[in-house]
Amino acid sequence: MDATDPCQSPTIVKSHTFQNITTATTTTLVPLSGTTTVYICQVDWEIANTGGAATTVFFKEGTGAACATGPVTLTATYSYVGANGTTGQTFHIGNGSATSFKSDPGNAICATTVVGTGPSIPIDVEYVQQ
Repeated sequence: MDATDPCQSPTIVKSHTFQNITTATTTTLVPLSGTTTVYICQVDWEIANTGGAATTVFFKEGTGAACATGPVTLTATYSYVGANGTTGQTFHIGNGSATSFKSDPGNAICATTVVGTGPSIPIDVEYVQQ
């Protein structure tokens, strides 16, 4: 166990946040708090749509409303193009036992989405902010 990784510590309580995104936008998942760092331990999400154009999501950090100031991309862009009657694609980063990605001190964590037809992107985040 790495004592400097709060996601690995059995004594640090992890927090959760959930968002269900249905529009093309940047959504704050974990807001900034002073000069703390956000350690993402695990992220689970599904991208579902009814076909046509791709629905995509990627995670970034930054300050200001919805990470608009000084944005930095933290992950790849994940994409799905559905068809009528399909259930979507589930994605997963991390397993909760180590930091998967983190913000710089004083930055928030956000998800940026581009949506196809009938989008639904439920996102569940497990994190430590310290």
